[in-house]
Amino acid sequence: MGVEQNMRLRGAVWTIRLAVPKALRALREQAGQPPGPREVWQSLKTGDHSVARRRLAEAKAALLREFDDESTRLAESLARPPRVVPNAAQIEQAVFAFKAQERAELYRERLQYLPTGAQVRAAQDQRFILDSAPLDPQETGLARLMKRLDFDVVIDRKQALATRRQVLATHLREHLADNEFVLIDWAITGIADQHGYLIEQDDQHYRLLGTLLLKAWIQELEAADDVFMNLDVPATTATLFQQGHLGTQQPGNDPVAPLEGSPTSAQTAERDILKLFETYLAEQKSGQSSSRAAESRRAMQQFVEVSGVRDVTLYRKANVTTYKKKMQLLPPNAARDYPGKTVDEIIRLKPVGAATLKAKTVNARLSVIAVFGKWLAETTDEVVASNFVTAPLPIAGTSDKMSEFTDAEVCSIFLNPTYTGCQGERNQTRPGTYRVRDYRFWLPLMAAFTGCRLNELAQLRVDDVFQRDGILAINVTDAGDGQSLKNQQSNRIVPVHSTLIELGFSERVDAAKAKGESALFHDIPVDRQGRRSETAGKRFRKYIQRIGVKTEGARGGMHRFRHTVVEKLRASGLYDHQIAPLVGHGSGIALMTADYGSSRQMTVEQRKEAIERIHYEGLDVARLG
Repeated sequence: MGVEQNMRLRGAVWTIRLAVPKALRALREQAGQPPGPREVWQSLKTGDHSVARRRLAEAKAALLREFDDESTRLAESLARPPRVVPNAAQIEQAVFAFKAQERAELYRERLQYLPTGAQVRAAQDQRFILDSAPLDPQETGLARLMKRLDFDVVIDRKQALATRRQVLATHLREHLADNEFVLIDWAITGIADQHGYLIEQDDQHYRLLGTLLLKAWIQELEAADDVFMNLDVPATTATLFQQGHLGTQQPGNDPVAPLEGSPTSAQTAERDILKLFETYLAEQKSGQSSSRAAESRRAMQQFVEVSGVRDVTLYRKANVTTYKKKMQLLPPNAARDYPGKTVDEIIRLKPVGAATLKAKTVNARLSVIAVFGKWLAETTDEVVASNFVTAPLPIAGTSDKMSEFTDAEVCSIFLNPTYTGCQGERNQTRPGTYRVRDYRFWLPLMAAFTGCRLNELAQLRVDDVFQRDGILAINVTDAGDGQSLKNQQSNRIVPVHSTLIELGFSERVDAAKAKGESALFHDIPVDRQGRRSETAGKRFRKYIQRIGVKTEGARGGMHRFRHTVVEKLRASGLYDHQIAPLVGHGSGIALMTADYGSSRQMTVEQRKEAIERIHYEGLDVARLG
């Protein structure tokens, strides 16, 4: 039996021998690193030739992925502008921004978790009355205890959070006295990365910035008790700004004059747009990632700044149109490159001819405002939803509707050598015995036979796959750590299509479980934001572009399978209200057919019957086995 290329016997153990790409070694040298060896030798940990052959492909693929990932990191690093040493003004600005951030965090704690002083006193009075009154004959001891515990929660919550702040402040003071910055290193690193500052650990700038940040944090924690422990009114955005607790002016500047339409009474405070937006975000929290919520909050803050209006009933279409025009002039990464500056200041300071926000980004921010406006109209008096909507910017090279895949395109995707067998990881165009069987194989197939969104699939956990009434299904949920969904309707159960079971989906789950993995698709590379879906989606788009299914500038990647599944189910005779619970759509998709058929609550058996209607003409699944 011959020896495969790249496999060598060293002593009694077989090893893989692989050349390091010249481009990677060149990138290392450009980055000031040693180029490293020309070849990599890695043990296959066996002296058995047949076992080594089976391990060879997987080891080679892993090494090639490492080469690709390192090349990407180095290329991104080299593309960044060189870091600069911060001056005193820049350090002062960074500290001021940090103080504002910590103050905002403490404000959110006050707004979301703490009762007012009046509420605490009322709870104390009610608890005293409860303890003094004899037990009612119709009242159980458990009911009395639960009432008392409810009062205790209100009374103790404020002090518990105050104690937490005091303990944190004590630790920060101890570290400040010892010139130890481990508790604030995260902020120093973040500031350096955000602004491109050259700050090395333990240099003078690191120590100076660390000292100032520790002092600023301690000041905010100490001030929090005076600000939040003694307020007898709800801590709305309006009241805190009016009392100077959340002022955004820098030290030494004159206080900023109240904005036009700023609430001046308890009644108008209930119409404060920023307060209402925080309520809106809290309701949407389970359907939003933290990064998306931060982007939405930034868009709203800029909208309020540009409009100069705080009362939601005073907004008109002209406010949104003005905001859109200014966003078209704003440069990317404005918050990073122009810290502490207003939108108008940033527009004046940006260089002539500098890049501005893409139309897609501007439209995304307009969408945040439009959706919030619709929520306002449904929850607040005297608000007209259309006043928060303006025409989106046209996006060149896109159509209004993302098209579904045809059966011929689906066959092109799955009957390609990448799926049926190819030469190897680096040569997937020619037929061979090497088969891609990682997430690149499973995610598109699952999208094609479930209609799930890419993020819903990429974040699946092993425990999300279960048997109910003898039917294998997946639980699309946001209950797990790091999981998020688009909306509440997205929480659903989707039976596993028989095609996926035939291809070995159960074995994939069992293998992940045997390895002790919690994530079903643990092999997807995670990006800097901790997301898996971005990497998987990008690689699939490149794949369908390489095989000619996706043309340059065409919309959509794996999400087109979602459109495809909906159309397949419609063509099979299902009404939209029967499709909606399978794909996680709201009731709006089924307005035309809402009076027909059964209710939206479908049994697992009914869902299984519906999902089995997905069929692609010409797709020979046996070739994928």
